[in-house]
Amino acid sequence: MFFWLVSLVISGWMTVQICRGFSLRRVSMTASDESGASYSLGWVMTLPFYIVFVGFTTECTLLMVAKAGSVYSAYAGARTAIVWNGVEDGNMQTLQRAREAAQQAFVPFANGTRRVHRTINAAQASGWHRAYTRAHNDFSTKPASSRFLFAKMKDSTDSLSVTLSSPTDFLDDIRCKVEYRYRFHVPIVGNILGSQGGDGYYTRPIVSEVSLQNEGLQNASGRLGIAFLGP
Repeated sequence: MFFWLVSLVISGWMTVQICRGFSLRRVSMTASDESGASYSLGWVMTLPFYIVFVGFTTECTLLMVAKAGSVYSAYAGARTAIVWNGVEDGNMQTLQRAREAAQQAFVPFANGTRRVHRTINAAQASGWHRAYTRAHNDFSTKPASSRFLFAKMKDSTDSLSVTLSSPTDFLDDIRCKVEYRYRFHVPIVGNILGSQGGDGYYTRPIVSEVSLQNEGLQNASGRLGIAFLGP
């Protein structure tokens, strides 16, 4: 939030200064002869800094959007864990369902521009990928392309990790923690705010944790005694 606010103020101030110094007379003088080119020296010297600050503001905005998405994702994982915690199949299935719910909830906030993810096709997609695409096409007034959706789902699956705490009592809190590896689009900003990974991308971890009351069963085992049917 701090970096976003600072970059926004600086970018706004620089925009005002550039627009204030712009005039058709200066442009015509620059194009008339070589002596008029000196008037563009200030623009040439400040334009790179202006572009960097605009990119910095854009990246910080996307970071804030990804942070909001990670909170929503952690909440979805915790709510799913509450439902599946009483299933007879145990904690491993609860973690699997919570992970799937958290990753599906994060899809709208994921990165859909990576080329390595846009090469996926329908044959390579999993069951929930195809179900998500069908639901999107059914309910969206302007559905996105399948490749773009698959890329966002692939990024959500690969870049979002989910950890879940197992409650020991029916009133204990269930804590769902998600960590998203945000990949920067502007290299200079990535050098400042992120760190370079093994794949060459500059990333920054975004971590969110949500705690919700278990609302579990009050019997000795804490289980329903039945198993849900799989898809």
